Amino acid sequence: MKKKGTIVAGLMMAVVLTGYSVAGTYAKYTSAMDFADEARVAKWNFQLVGNSSNSNYDIDLFKDSYQIEGTENNKVVSSEPGVKVVAPGTEGRYDFNIQGTAETNYTVAMSDVVVENTIKTANYNPIKFSIDGTNWMTDEELKTALEKEIDSTLVYPANYVLDLPFNIQWKWDFETAVDGMTREEIDALDTQLAKAQGTVKVSLKLTVTQSDKAAGTHVTAPKTTVFAKAPQEAIESMKSNALYASLDEKKFADVKFNGKALVGSIEANHDLDAAFGTGYNTGYYYPIVIMGGETGVAYVNNGYSYNVADNNIILVPLHTDAAEKTIKIDIYKDNTKAELIGSYTIDYSNVQFN
Repeated sequence: MKKKGTIVAGLMMAVVLTGYSVAGTYAKYTSAMDFADEARVAKWNFQLVGNSSNSNYDIDLFKDSYQIEGTENNKVVSSEPGVKVVAPGTEGRYDFNIQGTAETNYTVAMSDVVVENTIKTANYNPIKFSIDGTNWMTDEELKTALEKEIDSTLVYPANYVLDLPFNIQWKWDFETAVDGMTREEIDALDTQLAKAQGTVKVSLKLTVTQSDKAAGTHVTAPKTTVFAKAPQEAIESMKSNALYASLDEKKFADVKFNGKALVGSIEANHDLDAAFGTGYNTGYYYPIVIMGGETGVAYVNNGYSYNVADNNIILVPLHTDAAEKTIKIDIYKDNTKAELIGSYTIDYSNVQFN
């Protein structure tokens, strides 16, 4: 009997120990906190935009052939292709802009200005230059004028949209008048210069540089455009328009938007196709808001357009079969597209289409 009692007690002890073991496994307090932050490199985008149709940097101040007014547009001066020449009666002009913007403060400088002209004598300098089309100057005067064109100490603020236009013009008058010289003497000098085979050259360097200094007080940065998830009141406002009455937020409720990318799953809503022209009927649409941005015309993927203002909602079509799933939004001052205010890209490569 004693043995039996001992066994029972042992079993009871085992149950109690097991009970404590289970309680120790499930009765924990735990807290998990994920911390993450992300940044991208600040934008930097500048370019030289010229008036050549071939390339931004194909400068055509001088040419290999010229058509002189009054000669029925025939080429009356022409060299070998690609060999640029000048002669009495010829002229040229080159227009260019420094355009772009950056998310940092920056400066612009013109340096290494070289104006060389050996097509002249001690008392005869027939080629004249201008940077405004009105005041004409010698090659030495052009160099001085160009070096004063840009204030390299001026600091532009981050997000300032730069557009600095310039032009350089030159001419060699066919009938040049020079005080104290006869027509025959001038013709003889022109012939002498032709035999000497002199050259004329204009070159300079334009540099945009990031700056850690404060921006100039008289330069005002434009508003920074931010894209955000459309709030409910914005969606309701859009639905009041008959074109967008079928906008159903349940179709895109699972999509997350952080201002630069869409992530999640979206459902088709072909009822909205009627609001878009041919080529934009994707069935998948997402409403976003332009926050604190410019007033103008937004072109989505360079096609469908919206008039936009601060905190204005736009409905963006998402193409399931696009090779590059990005939303390109170009905002222009008006619908002539003459003045680009800002260009933005939103990625939706991680969106699932249901």
